[in-house]
Formats: sequence, structure tokens, C-alpha cells
Amino acid sequence: FLLIFFYTPSKAQDIGAIDTVRVSKVSTSAGSKVIVRVTLFNDEPLAAVLIPLKFSGNALIPDSVSLAGTRIENASLKPISIDTLNQRIVFGAVYFGAPLAAGDGVIGKLFFTVKGDAFPQAVPIDTFVSEVNYLSLVDAAAVEILPAFKAGEINITAVNLPAKFELLANKTIAEGESLKIEVAKLTSQEPEEI
Repeated sequence: FLLIFFYTPSKAQDIGAIDTVRVSKVSTSAGSKVIVRVTLFNDEPLAAVLIPLKFSGNALIPDSVSLAGTRIENASLKPISIDTLNQRIVFGAVYFGAPLAAGDGVIGKLFFTVKGDAFPQAVPIDTFVSEVNYLSLVDAAAVEILPAFKAGEINITAVNLPAKFELLANKTIAEGESLKIEVAKLTSQEPEEI
């Protein structure tokens, strides 16, 4: 005899400070690796956290999600899903024992590779809703909380390379030869800069 039951938490208004999930904004260049941090503020203990995220375009390759060193690294279950085809990342935490304490801090680190041929652009990282995934927190009394969300982005900038100088040939001038030197005055709006 196998008994299977499904548990659906009841939804409630978040009382107190608004629980918030935030995704960081970072800048990088083509061909780089980048880390995007996801943070959570919660003012009550939590038994579960579900964080669905999406990005768009063809500039990013999601490499991995790390929960090491985060607030949820000691959760009983830590599901992680990376769907490169649909450009979605879902991660979360479930606590069977002591819940996640109230607090504020990093709950996940998303690792991306920026393609070498990516052009300068801003790639937003937002949340999404599907048949089974939506941004959700469940408190220790099994009451679901729908937190506020602040989207992040990866700003891909042009590579700022230093100027290249060509070496001049080593020239010597013998006695009696002439040397021509041209001097130009640089103009500026500020006379002190001349």
C-alpha cells in the first residue's frame, strides 16, 4: 500500500518588511566568465525557496549554479536546473529540519561564459512563470509568500584595449647630417593643459 499525497501551501500576504529576491548587475566583455549573485531578504524563517530565472539573446552560456558559501548551502534539498535551450535557470532549497533563518544575503551564484563574438549589449536576468515554476517562498508554517523581485543584468561592454605603438627603427645621425624635427602645439579648452 503506497500513500502519496500532494501538499499545497496556503497563500498569504507578507506581513512585515517585504521579502525580496535581487539579482546583481555586472559588467564584463566578450570572451569573459562572469558571476551573477542572487540575494534574498526574508524577515521570517523559511521552509522552502524557489527561484526561477531567465535570460535572452545569444551572448551567454550558463555554466553552473553554486550554492556553496550561501545562505541556503545547508538546506535538506537543493534542486538546480539549467535549461540552455530555453535559457532558464531554476534553483531552490527545501528544509526538513530547522528552517532558513530570517536575514539578508547571497543564496546563489550563477556562472556564465560570454561568447567571444558577443557585441556590446545589456542582457537582463529576470524571473518567469511556467506551469510548475514561479518565484515563491514558503514559511515554517507552510504559508506561501510571493516576494518582490529586482531583476539584474549582464552588461557586455566593448573591450578597452591599451593603445598600440609601433617601434621606431633605431636611427643614428652622423656628424654633418641634418635632422628635421616637427613640433606641433596641442590646443585645448583649458590653457593649463598645454
